[in-house]
Amino acid sequence: MADSLGEPFREPLPEVLERWQAGGLLSRRQVHAILVHEGLADPARRLANPWAATLSALGALVLGLGIIALVGANWRELPGWAKLLCVLLPMLGAYAGGYHLRDRPSASLPGMGAALYLLGGMLYGALLAFVSQGFQLDVGVNVLLALWGLGLLILAYAMRLPPALHLALPLGAVIPLSGVYGGWSGWSLGNPEVTVGSLGLLMLAAAQVHGREPGRRDLSNPWAFWGPPLLLESVYALHLRQGDVVSMLLLLLTALSLSLAWLGHREGRRAWVNWGLLNVGLVVLTVYFGVLGTLAATGAALVGAGLLLLTLGWGLEVARRRLSPAAK
Repeated sequence: MADSLGEPFREPLPEVLERWQAGGLLSRRQVHAILVHEGLADPARRLANPWAATLSALGALVLGLGIIALVGANWRELPGWAKLLCVLLPMLGAYAGGYHLRDRPSASLPGMGAALYLLGGMLYGALLAFVSQGFQLDVGVNVLLALWGLGLLILAYAMRLPPALHLALPLGAVIPLSGVYGGWSGWSLGNPEVTVGSLGLLMLAAAQVHGREPGRRDLSNPWAFWGPPLLLESVYALHLRQGDVVSMLLLLLTALSLSLAWLGHREGRRAWVNWGLLNVGLVVLTVYFGVLGTLAATGAALVGAGLLLLTLGWGLEVARRRLSPAAK
């Protein structure tokens, strides 16, 4: 096969295969097998099993939270140097273990290595909190979360780690904007719903900037996942603030949701399809509970809603099959 491909084709072969993988024509294992056959990949380097990688990532999150809870529970009893070492040493060890298992030339456990990187990112947030408390810094929770998210953002791009980016966006942006820990004037542009919606648009733009280029699309997925709910739910919140049963904002939400589902189908982003259809259902429920009162109207609405949901389900199934050629 190597002789049939020839030298001119060998150099761009990895990029071609990654593009085919992004388009759903090949699986990761098929791409790896072809590269190994052509001598362009190390046969000893194993691909991460998706289930194993998911369990390892969840384990890293739980372990990080456990370490934070243990150190926090013994905060008064531990001396200052012990508090620091209890977080700093595991964090550095997690980063070193991640490199050893995933990025070293002879690494053979990429899923576990990625999980250890993620554990290091969790403990980095604990380090920020402990340093803030130890030096009695007047720093709010939202500021600490933003710094934690920034650190995870840097980790995600430095180590090409999408799970870290998936964690960075809610910690650094979604939770502070939700007001769980009180308002932060630095986020406010005069209207919290507009601020949230603007951030959603920025995240969608970030996803598009990454484009379809192989190797960059994985890091665009977190932006594409978190952008739509911020944008769409900000429009829905503005509708609820008006107090009308049906408003132009509700019609705008419907148009945006349908457009997002269509664009998700076109761009091959299933998260956009799902978010769009979810918000169409939210509009249907909002109108149903706000407008209908009589039994006849309720029955007619149920029939209409059932037909709409069946149509949306059929459209989603068709979209999924087109996005996954292997399903055919």
